[in-house]
Amino acid sequence: MEFPVAILVSHGGAYDGHFFEEMLEQIERYHEGVKAVFHLADGHYDDFANYIAARRRGAKPLFCYNPRNEKTDEARLRARGYNEVGWPYVPCDVAMTPNGYDEEEKRVTFVCKKQCPEGQKDCPHQDKALGHAKSVKVETNSRLVLEVPRGTRRYKIVFALRSSVERNNDYLADNRLRRPKYHGQHNMHLNALLTATVTLLRKFYDLVMEASRQEAQPERYQLVDLHGLPLEQAVRRRWKYFRDEDEPYLQRAPPVEQVASHTV
Repeated sequence: MEFPVAILVSHGGAYDGHFFEEMLEQIERYHEGVKAVFHLADGHYDDFANYIAARRRGAKPLFCYNPRNEKTDEARLRARGYNEVGWPYVPCDVAMTPNGYDEEEKRVTFVCKKQCPEGQKDCPHQDKALGHAKSVKVETNSRLVLEVPRGTRRYKIVFALRSSVERNNDYLADNRLRRPKYHGQHNMHLNALLTATVTLLRKFYDLVMEASRQEAQPERYQLVDLHGLPLEQAVRRRWKYFRDEDEPYLQRAPPVEQVASHTV
């Protein structure tokens, strides 16, 4: 079940990213015992201040990258040193692959896995198991380099949880927020609070009904034990329809002295 934990009303032309920390403060005020692991949001929240606010609270921000007016052609990306999802290039202009995140050092390790261009035979890293390795601290580019790198399967699995926001928005819209009868920010704020209260009651009722059905007919419902599993494994076990994709970020490779990282 997914429950709304905070609500904020602003005028229609407001920029969503400016209210991120205000939402976090509201959650802290009313849900002291809740500690967020990830903050998922679209590109409107892709601001330096929001990354700082999330990390200062011990959470990992997973925001869609908003290129704004940046040039993202191949030449500009190589000059920047990172591709469109934040993976650095090796000197031979090959994009490296994420290979784990060091929680203590706050850095992501990338390896090239010896994907040398055709015809190159004098690479000095050929004798290493994973080729050239590079560690990049998150603070180096807090918008581009994330604790869970963009483009990885884990990023996609965790970010898929954001769909719960849209489902909550549908709940709110169905409960009289789609066509409000009141105008003015103050009246809309009261209307939104009442709507959120009704939504919480409706979701709690659905939770009780679902639990009652499962308790009455346990043979029809398979018990899925998700306790102690990493978040992405729990999501994948719960959402069996999630499509598998090849992703080296989750594949375990032989230990290398040059790569000191811990995959979380």
